[in-house]
Amino acid sequence: MGGSLSLLMRLQKAFNPTVVAKQDALLQIGILGAAQIAPSAIILPARNHPEVAVAAVACHDKGRGDKFAKANGVPHIYHGSNAYQELLDDSTIDIVYIALPNALHYEWTMKSLKAGKHVLLEKPSANNVEDAKAMFAYAEEKGLVVLEGCHSRFHPAIVRFKSIIDSGKFGKVVSFAGAFRLSKLLGDDDIRFNLSLGGGTLIDLGSYVLALTCYALSSELTGIVQAHADRLSDDPNADTSKIDLRTTATLAFPSDITSSVDADWHKPRYGPFGLLMGMPEASLTCVMEGGEVRLSNYVFPNIWHSLSVTPKGGKKQMEYAYAFEGSPKEQQYWSTYRHQLEAFVDKIKGRQPRNWVTPEESIKIMKWIDKLYENTGLGPRPSTSFVFVK
Repeated sequence: MGGSLSLLMRLQKAFNPTVVAKQDALLQIGILGAAQIAPSAIILPARNHPEVAVAAVACHDKGRGDKFAKANGVPHIYHGSNAYQELLDDSTIDIVYIALPNALHYEWTMKSLKAGKHVLLEKPSANNVEDAKAMFAYAEEKGLVVLEGCHSRFHPAIVRFKSIIDSGKFGKVVSFAGAFRLSKLLGDDDIRFNLSLGGGTLIDLGSYVLALTCYALSSELTGIVQAHADRLSDDPNADTSKIDLRTTATLAFPSDITSSVDADWHKPRYGPFGLLMGMPEASLTCVMEGGEVRLSNYVFPNIWHSLSVTPKGGKKQMEYAYAFEGSPKEQQYWSTYRHQLEAFVDKIKGRQPRNWVTPEESIKIMKWIDKLYENTGLGPRPSTSFVFVK
């Protein structure tokens, strides 16, 4: 009963976080695009953070923007063809949150930085490594913070998972496996499968797997052993032939460690006419000389997750890490996005974040996404025609 009540409380808090009193001199957040992810990723976390407030949203479509603002309590709306730039020209905005299609990340990050704004953008950081390098270099030049939103990196569950590996209790790492698999819910015309917008399953779901694998192993990739992509189309003349519905790979790390990657947007469905979805899978498994540790559900660990630790020849033990040790009780309900916002604001304020995704890490992950796309024959996601002028 206690476990069920705890789960219900976490579900309730996930969608209705405590609204906290705000401090003076708030950092004002502007949102580019009325994206479906924005309420979970920035609006709800901001309500629970004493130092920030969501002040405006920019959306080209007036009807959609008005509906979004009303539903989420956003006080100011920019709409029309110049909406994004008008938000950037607003001198009261300190932070820009970007949840636009991947191909627009480079353009609007550069324009946001030029306007003197800090930037929190959804992963992946860019369409390809060259765009990512330019973005982070310009942020450093401007003295501004840009954070790629690999939100799972900031939750206590992944930190605990890594600490078990780092402890050395179970000896050296032998192998690793990371997966993010979902049944296909989206039509073939969804932006996630549009090459010109930076689509593809590896760059979408696989970016999580690559980033969390490198973080957990405290190591950089050294090579690709093998990789395979299931294409959206077999027509060599169609852009859809360069879109992966699923990419699997075996990667090489130092000390002869190998890691498997499985990024899948078309996990099989079941039942009559395929009406039943397969269970989502978001897992990390590390096999060491003396045992194994597995983290299940790294995407929404605030609602539920499990950490199973199995000593070699021993009994499986279960752990849960909903809050950092010594933190206030309320933090056990924080989402991955709320932990991410805490780190982002700490960085802007000159404080030391508990955890951080460095520009170097984001660039390295983007480099290997490009290499994997090259290895599978699909090629890196193309840059847009946008040319930035300082």
